[in-house]
Amino acid sequence: MTLRELLQGDSLSFQEKVESVYRSIFPERIEGKPDTAPFQQHLMYGDRGQGRSDGNAIEDASGAVLKEAPLSLLGEEERSPVAPSGHLYWQLHQSYILIQIRGGMVVVDQHAAHERILFNRAKRTIGGDSATVQSLLFPATLDLTPEEYEHYEELADLLPELGFEVEPFGTRSIIIRGIPAGVRNWSDGRLLQEILGEQRAGGGGVEDFLKTYACRAAVKAGTKLSVEEMENLTDQLFATEFPFTCPHGRPTMLRVELTDLERRFNRTVSSEK
Repeated sequence: MTLRELLQGDSLSFQEKVESVYRSIFPERIEGKPDTAPFQQHLMYGDRGQGRSDGNAIEDASGAVLKEAPLSLLGEEERSPVAPSGHLYWQLHQSYILIQIRGGMVVVDQHAAHERILFNRAKRTIGGDSATVQSLLFPATLDLTPEEYEHYEELADLLPELGFEVEPFGTRSIIIRGIPAGVRNWSDGRLLQEILGEQRAGGGGVEDFLKTYACRAAVKAGTKLSVEEMENLTDQLFATEFPFTCPHGRPTMLRVELTDLERRFNRTVSSEK
C-alpha cells in the first residue's frame, strides 16, 4: 500500500490519516513528542557544534553574530530525547534521506522537506503566532536597488511578523538587527536581499514571498546531516498539514517497495514482510 493510498477514504479526519501514515512508517516511534533540538542546532551551526562564543555573543554557521544562543525553530517548550535508529536512516549524496520501513524504504528530499516545515511555520506566525527572533550583535546594512527597496516597503509590515527586525537606513538602505530563529543561510544579509530581488522579479503577493523565503532559508542539498537530524527533520515534516509536497508542489518523499527491487533484480518476489 502506498502513502497516498493510506490517505484515501472518508472515514478518518485529515489529522488521523496523517497519523496513520506516520504509524505505518515509524511504528516504534509513536510514543512521546519528537525532539527537534539536534536538527535545529545543525541548521544554526552546521558541523561546528555549539558555535563560536565571544562573551555572550555566538556566531552561527553563516557568519551572523547573535547576541545569545539560537532558539529552536519550534519554540521554547521542553523536549525529550529520541533514541536514534541508526540502522534505519541513511543520507544519499548529502541530499536525500533513506529510511528503512516495513516492506521497503522511503526517500525524503531534505531541502523540500525543510522548505515545507519553514513555510508552515511562517504561515503560523503571520496568522497570529509569535515569531522567535535572534538578535544580531552587529546589525547588517543592505544597499538595495530601487526595485528591491520598493518591494521592501511593500513588505515592511510583514517582515517583523516573520522575525526580521529591520528598518530604513538612508535613501535606499535598510538595517537588520534581528533574524528569524533557525535561519541558516543568512550570509550577512544576502538571504533577505535575494528574497526581495527574486520576489521583485517574479511578482506575486504574500504567499509567493513566503514560498521564496522558505526555499531560500531551508537546508540545502549537499548539507551533511546526522542520524538524529534526519529523524527530527522527518518528525517535523509529518507534523505539518501537507507533508507530501513542498510549497511549490514538488514531492517531499517517495516510497520504494521491496517487491519492486526484487523484480528488478529478477528475484522471487517475497511474501509481505
